[in-house]
Amino acid sequence: MDISVHDNFLVSYEVLCQQREIRLRTEYRDQQPFEYTDVIFRGVEAYFFEQDNFQTIIFDVTEIPIEDILSQDKELFKKGR
Repeated sequence: MDISVHDNFLVSYEVLCQQREIRLRTEYRDQQPFEYTDVIFRGVEAYFFEQDNFQTIIFDVTEIPIEDILSQDKELFKKGR
């Protein structure tokens, strides 16, 4: 079964540094009762949250190769270290 978080509101997030884990708590509000879905990332090496305005709506969660992230955001990683 595929689980979708498309159009879910980000309710909260938690960064568990020791476990190298990030947990997103989401809520789908277009139906009653609301549907709640947690998205858990394990083995996290780095993270960067940008422009959270307390009304964040998730469009999609996708897996991409680490090489793409490192080359695309090279300057961001340099600035963050």
